[in-house]
Amino acid sequence: MSHEKAKQIDRLVEPDVVLPSQFYGTIRRQALAKRGEFQLLIAVLEDAVHCFQRYLLARDKPGQRLFREAEEWMMAEKPEPADAPTLSFEYVCDVLTLDPVYLRDGLQRWRERQLAAHGENRPASVLQRSAA
Repeated sequence: MSHEKAKQIDRLVEPDVVLPSQFYGTIRRQALAKRGEFQLLIAVLEDAVHCFQRYLLARDKPGQRLFREAEEWMMAEKPEPADAPTLSFEYVCDVLTLDPVYLRDGLQRWRERQLAAHGENRPASVLQRSAA
């Protein structure tokens, strides 16, 4: 192989040079994007817990609907079909590295204490109904 041919090949396989500012700039952008996704998932989970707790004893239809939807989303044990593009409670917990069973159990205990404190006799939750 000629010396000129070897130089041409070397130029083809020469590594790209990345400056530290370019590397860290990319990492920062990725971290911001990830943080944004995490913030969105945290907001979804916070809203569900808020609706579950705020509207547990609701007497009006809109409040009851908000409670029921939050309860169904968080307490449903059957995962959505694989082809259904939904943001499941399990997915949110997985991304946020939270234990969904632990959260469900804590919310159930909170619900039972609230109902007992207010003398409410409500039907079992979605989780309890699905286990029966």
